[in-house]
Parts: sequence; C-alpha cells; structure tokens
Amino acid sequence: MWKEILTDKMPPRPFALEQTLSVGGQVVRSNEKAAGVSQLTIFQTGATGGMAIASTDADGSFVVGGFPGKDTARVVVQARKEKGGSNLLIKLHPRWPEVTALSWPLPAEPQPAVTAYLQQSQKQQKAECQYRADTTKTIMLKGVTVAGRKPMPRPDARRIYSQADAVLRPDDIPASSSFFSVLQLLQGRIAGVQVSGSAPNYQVQIRGASSISGSSAPLFVLDGIPVDIDAINTIPVIDVETVEVLKGPSAAIYGSRGGNGVIAIFTKRGSANYDYSKTPAPGIATAVLPAYYQAREFYAPRYETAARPAQPRPDYRSTTLYWAPTLRTDATGQAQVSFYCSDDASTFQVTVEGLSDAGTPGAGTGEFKVGN
Repeated sequence: MWKEILTDKMPPRPFALEQTLSVGGQVVRSNEKAAGVSQLTIFQTGATGGMAIASTDADGSFVVGGFPGKDTARVVVQARKEKGGSNLLIKLHPRWPEVTALSWPLPAEPQPAVTAYLQQSQKQQKAECQYRADTTKTIMLKGVTVAGRKPMPRPDARRIYSQADAVLRPDDIPASSSFFSVLQLLQGRIAGVQVSGSAPNYQVQIRGASSISGSSAPLFVLDGIPVDIDAINTIPVIDVETVEVLKGPSAAIYGSRGGNGVIAIFTKRGSANYDYSKTPAPGIATAVLPAYYQAREFYAPRYETAARPAQPRPDYRSTTLYWAPTLRTDATGQAQVSFYCSDDASTFQVTVEGLSDAGTPGAGTGEFKVGN
C-alpha cells in the first residue's frame, strides 16, 4: 500500500472518510438476499437524540452519518419496504475488524544440537520401555469393564418422548435460510421421509408407516401441539431449532394419531431457555457508536497575561514547543499558527501531517532557529 501512496496512486477506499459518527449496513430479506430500495428511520437516544429519515440503494446498502455530538451514541435503525412491509433483516457493518489472538510468547525455533539430543533421548526411552520392564511404574489390573451410554438431550417440556429416530438441525445446514419452508428443507435429508409436490401443496409420507384411517400423512407437532400441514408451511426456517422424526414404535406414544409417524418441529422461540437478545427483531437493528477520542490540551506557557511572577523561571522547553491536533487549512490549503518559543537557543524541527477531504494523506517537515 505504501508503494502506491508514495507514487501518488491511491488504492480504492472501502469506506468513505469518516468525519462524524456514522452507521452503515445492508437490508436483506429473510433468505439473506438483498431487499432492494428500502426506507430507513434512524433514532438516536440520549441528550443529543433525534430522528432522521433516509433510504438505501438498489442493493439495500446504506451509510448514514452526521450524528450530533462526539460521545458514545446508541442508534436504532428501522427498515421498511417501499410498500410498507417490515419483514426484513438489517446487517450492520462491524465498527472494528476482528483481531486474531496469538499465543504469547511464541515458541522459539530449537537449535540443531538440541533437536538431535531430543530425538536421541526419545529413541532411548522407547528402547528402555520395550526391553526393560519397569516394575515401579507398572500395575497389573484385573478384568476391567467399561460401560457407556449415549448422552441424552436436556429435558424439554415440549417433548413427551425420550428420543427421536432422526434429528435435523437447520443451523447445521449451509444456507438453510434460503429454503421457503421446513418441508422443502426435509426433502432428501432424512431416510424414510418422502416429501413430494411444491409449495404450498407438499405431501409428506414416512415409509413403512400405516394407519387404520387410510391416510398416509404423518402427525405434525409444533412445540408439543398437534397442528396441520398448513401451519408448518408458514414457519420460517430461520426460526426452527430442530426437526425430529418418530417412526413405528417410537410414535406409539401419540396413539392412533401417530400411526403414520410423527414429525415434531421445535422453534427457537418456544424454548424456555431462549435468549431473545441474540435474535434480531425483523426490520430493527441497534448499534452503539463508539465515541471519538477527546484530545488532551497541550501545555504551553502564556506570556500575554497581565499577572506575571516577579521572578519568572527560564523556559527551557527543548522537546515539543507546540502541538495542534485539529488544525484546518483555508480554501487555498494554507494555515497559520502562532506560539511562544523557549529560552533555549537551538534549532527546532517542524513536522506537519494531515488528511485531505478525500482521505489522501500528506506530510512535510521544516526547521527554524531560536537565537539569544
């Protein structure tokens, strides 16, 4: 990057130069696809709170700035379609990039002599263990029986059975949110479960199941409550935690209704341990904008005051005479500063660094002398 900067070939900037607090992101549908042009309403809470209205571009992306104040601000962004629908998701851009944690201290590269010694030591230990029995570290055990069992899932009041024949978790399937319904997600994923047709007229049958009623449709259970297939088609895949299938004897707990098998669907919101703070509300997102760093005031003596000490001490500042962190130039690119020099007769260096309105960095140096 520095080679391009030194040759006046600036690389493209992924973000615009930020001069005020700003928030940006993208508005997408529930299937992670761009929502197109959407209307935004931005609320800022706190003492400097207010409201603003904006819109996204054709890709659903937006960047809104100009929030008043420089302190930490909490902003609520609400998105709606042009026709008024709010079934949208707002993905906000992260404020800072993720930092890769390193294991510290880093292991040093061993010397060749140390590596050879360790290899020879390992060979010697292996030979001793093979040909020389160590009775001080060896214990002869009698017959040992190791018993184990499959870990059982945590008890859930929505389940009246102990274990399902097959379990499907949508979060483990890549791009599961792109499916229109849970039944479409089931197609070809669980052995013995046949899903035919297209939305919303799906037909489901569990192989090997039979019912005295003559129907081949299984029993659908949503969070422990029996429902029909139309209710299953209205559930977004992103809200489903698990899909469990019961066949044959496992479905006998539901009586004659489970003769064709049971498909139990458990949603994330139906769990007693569900944390609502981790799931974004449709069409609403909250962001905390970090505050700007408040630059400290640089100390410098003021000789223009009327009250002066009777015997002023000499001013022997020899490191930094003046520092201005927020200096702005005029339309011609020039700026003027004034400050008091020290009593030390010496040569001082001037360093100027800055950014243009377009984000181009610049720097310059100079010198001046202070005489007696």
